Amino acid sequence: MICQKCKKNPATVHMEQMIDGDSTTYYLCEECAGMNGQASLDGVIKSLLDSFINANFFQSAPEMFAPEGMTNAACPACGMGFGEFKNIGKFGCAECYDAFGQELQMILRGMSGTSVHTGKIPHKSGVKIKHRRDLDDLREDLKRAVAAEEFESAAQIRDTIREMEKAGDA
Repeated sequence: MICQKCKKNPATVHMEQMIDGDSTTYYLCEECAGMNGQASLDGVIKSLLDSFINANFFQSAPEMFAPEGMTNAACPACGMGFGEFKNIGKFGCAECYDAFGQELQMILRGMSGTSVHTGKIPHKSGVKIKHRRDLDDLREDLKRAVAAEEFESAAQIRDTIREMEKAGDA
């Protein structure tokens, strides 16, 4: 579809205007939509990301993102320093993840309270999922106990698994 305003570019923005209960639909290119004060979702997202990065997010809480004694680290592969990462918000290379491992742990703990992703469990099926995870963990423990020839421990784990399986069926 061609832009209804300039009649030159492809229409990438769908705009609906409501005036006194009457709806009018327009199909515009990004340039014409920008002139009308509208923006495409891509443009809005890009603008938000740019403002987020340009706002120096990593400098907004220096105590969280610049742990003492860790700001002098530099990546051995690309030479990027942790201070530079804080200013830019992006790493210079894949090796930076290893070079700034401690700093990243601190950043993640500061942002989410932990540096380990545990995921979320839906409320409705959460009990069943937790039960299944616990059983899977016990089965792994049982395999390890048998492999280590800890048969008394393995028997206790086996009994716990059976009890949990019976409780899960009920």
